[in-house]
Amino acid sequence: MRASNGKRNIGIKCNKWYNVRYLLGADGSKMMGEWRTVKKSVFLFAALLWLFTTPPAAQAAYPEITVTVNGSRIASDVKPYIDSNDRTMVPIRFIAEALGSEVGWDQETREVTVKRRENAVCLWAGKQYYTVNGKSKTMDTVPVILPPGRTMVPVRFVAEALGCTVNWDSAARTVIIVLDNGYVLPEETDMQIEIPAVGKNFNDVDIDILVLMYKDMNSQENDLYALLASKFGATSGREITDYVFSKKDSFDDLPEKFWQINNQKIRVCSLSGQAWIYILIYLPGV
Repeated sequence: MRASNGKRNIGIKCNKWYNVRYLLGADGSKMMGEWRTVKKSVFLFAALLWLFTTPPAAQAAYPEITVTVNGSRIASDVKPYIDSNDRTMVPIRFIAEALGSEVGWDQETREVTVKRRENAVCLWAGKQYYTVNGKSKTMDTVPVILPPGRTMVPVRFVAEALGCTVNWDSAARTVIIVLDNGYVLPEETDMQIEIPAVGKNFNDVDIDILVLMYKDMNSQENDLYALLASKFGATSGREITDYVFSKKDSFDDLPEKFWQINNQKIRVCSLSGQAWIYILIYLPGV
C-alpha cells in the first residue's frame, strides 16, 4: 500500500506482543514510523511484580535512612523506611534494644509494650491509638507488621515517649536520637541519678545527681567523672568532679558553686552535716 507521500506503509508483526509499522521509502530504505500497539498486560504484570517483590524500605527510602543514638549509628537487619504519612518506621526490637528498653508482645491483641525505667509506651498494630505512662494519645500513622513478622513502629513517637529527644537531618536522611539527655550513665553506681520523666519535669532539670558519702566514694568519683565528661568534655568533667569530692567529711561545708557550660547551668552544693552532695544540671537555656 502506498501512502500519499509516495512511501509504502507495511505492517510487520514482530512477535505476539508487538505490532510495529515501518515506512519504506521509494529506494527501499526502512524508517521507523510509529509504535502502534503494546499490550497493556505487559506493563501491568511488570508493575505488580515490582510492587510485591520490593520491600517497603527499598520503595520508600532511597538513599538509605540511618539512625543514631547519642552520636553512634545503630544498624538493623530491616532497613528503616518512610511511610505514606511521612513517618520514619523502624523495627520495634531494633529501637528498643538501642534505647536499653524492655519489649513485650501480645499476639492476641497485637499490642507492643516498651518499658524503660519509669516510662512505658503501648502501641497496637494497625491503630493510631497508643498510651504513654497510662495516658491516651493519638499518632498520625499506625504500626505495621511486615513479613515474616517484624513489627515496624514510628520511631519519633516511641523514642519521645521513652524520654528521648528526636531530630531529623533531611540532608543526611538521618534520625538523631538523644538518649538520657546525652549523658552516658553508669550501668551500676552508688550515686542516685534521676532524669525527670516525660511530662513530670516541673523544675526544668536535665539531670539530678546525689553523691552519697556513706557509700564507696572512689567508685562514685569515677562514675561522676565519666557521666559529666560524656556530656561536657573531659576538662569540665574533671573540674566539677574534683570540686564535688573536695568534701571529705560529712561535717565539711561545700559552698554552692555554679558552672555555665554549653548553655547549661550546673549547680553543686552540700551543707555541713549533710552526708550527700548535690549535683543539679538544668536544661539548656534555663
